[in-house]
Amino acid sequence: MQYDEGWIVAYAMALEQKAKALVSRAWMTAIIIGAIALLALISVPLGAQDAQRNSFIFFVALGTIGLGFFLANRAEAKAAMIRLQAHQALCQVQIERNTRK
Repeated sequence: MQYDEGWIVAYAMALEQKAKALVSRAWMTAIIIGAIALLALISVPLGAQDAQRNSFIFFVALGTIGLGFFLANRAEAKAAMIRLQAHQALCQVQIERNTRK
């Protein structure tokens, strides 16, 4: 089996792209969830007769926004782990370069 530095570097770059895509999708999902929650808030007129319904919709919207940020935060953590794997792969390449000298 032959050592191929290019394959490891390509793998590290693919991991970095995966991390970026994960974060982008998570924030887009959070924005969409937040927009849906805001639309729910806007659709209820202020001062409507049913105060319980209004407060329920408000708390559901607030919870939905919180869920969006929670999901985005989890994606950021997962992306950090993926970036760490990419960094470890690049460190292995550098170690191999140093030991072959």
